[in-house]
Amino acid sequence: MIQRFLMLLGLLASLLLSGTTGWATPQNDASRLSQPFASGVWEQILDLYRNDRHEETLEQLRVLLNAPNLEPIMKRRAWLLAGKSALALNRPQEARVFFEEVNDPKLEDFDLWLYYRIKAHLVAGEHSRAIYLLQLLLDHPANSYYFTRIQQDLLEHFRTTAERRQLFPLLEYATLHPRMLFRNFQVYQQYVEASKLYGVEVPFEIHLLAWQYPKDEESAKQVNRILAKHKRRNVPGKAVLNRVHRLAGLKLNRYLMQHLPKLAKGRKFKVRRKLGEVYVQILLNKRYFSKLLKLQQQDVLAQLYGFSKPEQLYWVMQANHGLDRTLPARSAVYQLERANKKSWLLPNAYQRMALHYMQKGDRKKAGFWWRRLVQRFPEHNHAPEAYWKLAWYHYDQGGYKYAINSFKQGLESGQLGLEGTARHLYWLGKTQLKLKHRKSAQSSFRKLVKFYPNTYYGVRIRNEDPLLVPKSAKPRILKTAWHRSPPPPTAREEQLIRRCDFLLSVDEPELAMGKLRARLRRESTHALVWEASLLLHRYGQYHDLMRLAGNHYLVDLKRQSVQGQVWKFAFPRAYWDLIQEAAKKSGIDPYFALAIMREESLFDPRALSRSKAMGLMQLMPFTAKEEARRQKIRLGTREAVFDPRINTRLGTGYLGRLAKRFQDKLILTAGSYNAGPSNMKRWLKRWKGLSVDEFVETIPFLETRNYVKRVYRSFRIYKRIYQS
Repeated sequence: MIQRFLMLLGLLASLLLSGTTGWATPQNDASRLSQPFASGVWEQILDLYRNDRHEETLEQLRVLLNAPNLEPIMKRRAWLLAGKSALALNRPQEARVFFEEVNDPKLEDFDLWLYYRIKAHLVAGEHSRAIYLLQLLLDHPANSYYFTRIQQDLLEHFRTTAERRQLFPLLEYATLHPRMLFRNFQVYQQYVEASKLYGVEVPFEIHLLAWQYPKDEESAKQVNRILAKHKRRNVPGKAVLNRVHRLAGLKLNRYLMQHLPKLAKGRKFKVRRKLGEVYVQILLNKRYFSKLLKLQQQDVLAQLYGFSKPEQLYWVMQANHGLDRTLPARSAVYQLERANKKSWLLPNAYQRMALHYMQKGDRKKAGFWWRRLVQRFPEHNHAPEAYWKLAWYHYDQGGYKYAINSFKQGLESGQLGLEGTARHLYWLGKTQLKLKHRKSAQSSFRKLVKFYPNTYYGVRIRNEDPLLVPKSAKPRILKTAWHRSPPPPTAREEQLIRRCDFLLSVDEPELAMGKLRARLRRESTHALVWEASLLLHRYGQYHDLMRLAGNHYLVDLKRQSVQGQVWKFAFPRAYWDLIQEAAKKSGIDPYFALAIMREESLFDPRALSRSKAMGLMQLMPFTAKEEARRQKIRLGTREAVFDPRINTRLGTGYLGRLAKRFQDKLILTAGSYNAGPSNMKRWLKRWKGLSVDEFVETIPFLETRNYVKRVYRSFRIYKRIYQS
């Protein structure tokens, strides 16, 4: 204890002598950001807090607060984090002392102090005072950032009848702005029960809001019965659509199938159409193809939902495909052509027919429908896929001249996009080499490297076949790229960044990102994007940084050379210490594990996929248990798999075993990580003799095919950024 105390005093002394208030960061762009403690003291304290070592956090914060000449901003940080630590230790009275140090409503972060004062009163059981402050928070301009937290607090701290009596005035006040709290069905239930205690009737608008946002099938039925009693009250079409989207999100498809026809009756045409689209999609997803055909024959699709004849024919085609009835499906497409040759549904129908024949292994007939698509709708967004399928069909059959013509037609269409254009250039060059047209091939590769250097195909040709690329071919430097020289932020933007800096420094990332996203939705200026990127990178908020990069950087980066800070935003070394340690034990390149983590979860430690894959490395439950058994790690609960350290160890260990099984071949290892080693082994046996490039394009799972390309690209770019 004495040694730790002396160490902290030494760190504080170095801080005061240095006369600085920030972490060590480059003085160019990051200098405008508030920098808590160059010596790393605050970072150490924050790590203690994040690791739930709250007694030690409080101990160090008390020493810090006794330091002379401590800046006001640092005092506020220390007070807030000390209060949060005391709350975590269930010492609300002590926490309240810290939270009440700031009581100035004019402060830009006063809403946060107000919320934690409420929290302290609730934990202490002082409900009356908490309710008074809650009303102040609901009136605050920043109230929307706290709605979810307030809802959770109300459910946690107001459970008994007496407590609900206390809560009723606040809930009654909230009815003036119902969306604040009553989109949470459990809060709605609290209000209904409290209203009964006082003999007060619940307003129809509150019932209507709960009807739109039920929590499950039982609550959906319950509020539907309540609304049925208000037959004379009009339910707006928007409310109906909100309810349907909510029920669809809850995957209550069986209930929706019964509910939708009743909802559609008497509605306006636009609402009925949207309800019909949801209904038909459910029928297709649940494979009720015969029922869909029956509804079409009974004219229900037209009478109730207002579908036109071309739309009905399109649904008929899809239903017949589902029943594996090719001739009726084809007949429906021809009828659709006769009904309207320019129908927006025709390109979709052509694509469905082509994919149907490809599944049956009849690529010649599939080619017929792909050609029909590009000939009649060359600018449709399905056209790039059609150009590629036609060209690849000829290449696979050995018709290299036809393949070259198809690749060129696709390039001339101008509809391929960045990755599509890069793919056509790459395979055009490869096909030209098959015919020994080396100069033509080099010309194709030169264009690929110059204009699309950091697409998968640009990275592939430079790393796997560098001798095929002319020496004169170099990635261009886009002088117009704004992030080469980002503009300075405005005063308002600086104020927002300071605010978010404070929030991140006291471990409030959700609030910080809420405020950033709200501003970026209104005005995503280059200056604000850059400053936000610097801030998130500095605080290690990698998932939010990746989302920001995806919206503002990634497309540009595919077309220019690897240089500058922006690449570290798009490809950060997240959880790097954990990855290095785990990769070393598993015998794999740490940048390979980093690339897998980036593509699996975008560095979100709480990521949970639809297939129940968990955490940074997206581990399936069985895989996590098996790997934990091999590494002798006790998981205890399912929640342990989300821990970044455990997840990284398990995922990297599994990746290492796959790498050994597939002779450290990156593409095969990545593909087996995504689709499973048994699938990879079966594909290798089926397509034995193909080159790696040809094998990648032949992988039957679209998700896996795209996944291995993304992992390979990320791996090579990581190596170029940090090891070149």
